[in-house]
Amino acid sequence: MHVHPKKKIEVVVETPMVRRVLEIMKEHGGTGATVLPILRGQCTSGDWSDKDLGSVMDMQMVMVITGPRRAVVISEAVYEALSDYRCMILISDVEVIRNENF
Repeated sequence: MHVHPKKKIEVVVETPMVRRVLEIMKEHGGTGATVLPILRGQCTSGDWSDKDLGSVMDMQMVMVITGPRRAVVISEAVYEALSDYRCMILISDVEVIRNENF
């Protein structure tokens, strides 16, 4: 089995900004994004959960896998758009089996 190196971008952000993150990813060539709910977490101000904040402040994770060059462009665009919002942007190395999907 042959694997292909890629980058995974994970953006943890408040629910109202998820649509904007998806738009940015798509505008810059990211395809096949996944959105997951975040149920609990910790931040500089302490622990929180989805029960503590209410639906407007719920957090979600948007994930996309892409090539290394595109990952830089996407992550920079997302960072600029979210600079005034509570968020976390993670970039990691991954390997995929189906290169044509990314």
